[in-house]
Amino acid sequence: QINKAEVDEAHYVASLAVYLSQQDYPTTGIAILTVSIVQKYLIRHILREEIPKRTCFTKNIAKIHLDTIEQYTGRQNNFAIVSTATPGHSSSSYDNITRALTRARYGLYIVGKPGKDRVHRRWDDFANFMKKNELFGPAIQLTCATHGDSLYAGHWQDLLKMKNGGCQQLCDTLMLDGHACKEECHFGGHDQVICQEPCTRIR
Repeated sequence: QINKAEVDEAHYVASLAVYLSQQDYPTTGIAILTVSIVQKYLIRHILREEIPKRTCFTKNIAKIHLDTIEQYTGRQNNFAIVSTATPGHSSSSYDNITRALTRARYGLYIVGKPGKDRVHRRWDDFANFMKKNELFGPAIQLTCATHGDSLYAGHWQDLLKMKNGGCQQLCDTLMLDGHACKEECHFGGHDQVICQEPCTRIR
């Protein structure tokens, strides 16, 4: 039986990965790593079925790597998001913390419930270390590079306010067809936007 908190964590991890994939970085490389294979399949379902209903900027979702920590050996990405959730009756007794912490070059996010997830005790030791170094908290701050709007995202629904990778302000820039983009702020081009305005151009 998977509870709501575990489903919410899967949504949060998937939404954060998509947000990162929508940023204007010169190179993209994002990995989601899980402790539990059940969590892996739950996140995969959300990436494939749920996220495309929220945003049209989905072309980089296929480039997000998703695997368990044990299976993701010898590889490294620019960003890694680690989920320590153990949904249902799943658990992990592996001491896989060192492997998980060395999968990112620039940004590492660890999402979980210290003391509640059924994982190796070293994960709790790591959580205490992060608390002492003030790198632990209930939310992360995200800032729109275009408009400067900031948001603290502690729940996956907070990330809906930045569903296209920008903020809630309208893009409103001209597309190739001469119409103003009605999507919320985004960094990707307009090739993924379907214009709903009536077209008066002669074809």
